[in-house]
Amino acid sequence: MVENRHNMNRSWNLFHKRVNMKIAIIGAGASGLSAANYLKKLGYHDVTVYEKNSYVGGKVFSYTYKDKMYDLGAIIFGKKDNYKISHELLTRFDIPLEEFVTPEILYMDGRQIAFEDYLKENYTVFNTLKAAILFVRLYFKFRGYFRKGFIHASPELFISFNAFVQKHKIESFADTLKPFFVGCGYGYYEDVPTIYLLRMLFWFVRSRLRLKGMIRTIEGLPIVWTEIRLL
Repeated sequence: MVENRHNMNRSWNLFHKRVNMKIAIIGAGASGLSAANYLKKLGYHDVTVYEKNSYVGGKVFSYTYKDKMYDLGAIIFGKKDNYKISHELLTRFDIPLEEFVTPEILYMDGRQIAFEDYLKENYTVFNTLKAAILFVRLYFKFRGYFRKGFIHASPELFISFNAFVQKHKIESFADTLKPFFVGCGYGYYEDVPTIYLLRMLFWFVRSRLRLKGMIRTIEGLPIVWTEIRLL
């Protein structure tokens, strides 16, 4: 009995010391604010989040132009089975949602264009289909590397994705997805290693037919992280 009480007191003292720790989190993006939110739920009360920008959300940002909202960063939510924590936050803050539809593309010069028109403007159907067939061949050639991890990957996969695309002549196919990859914050083809974007590209093509059921926030994604900041 005495021993049990001693253990209980010791556990409480350890917990008390931990929850009184001063914790600093660098960056008020999705990861930083999620960490702060869950630390608070665990009882930690001296948590400070540092952010260099005047807004929260990190890569998650919504830009409004001519009364239309363009989301950047993580722009969609999947089904609850795969996005449990995200859906918990959406429900908790009662954030209005709508079904995800293919967004328009906003050029730097202010032009707004539908995704389908962007394809027609830049590529012929024949060139796009030809590049897509070449991509399928590349998929079967390299897909094994992504199951085993990256350590045994071909050196060819560590060059820039832009160089890889030009080497295999799949420009028209890869460029159709460039607005998505850049807009979601995965980086520019000229800067990112092939192994990173190619894995994302394989996933995107496999899941493209399953985009039905995806949702987005009506008021823009930063509202999720703004709500957490206000807690």
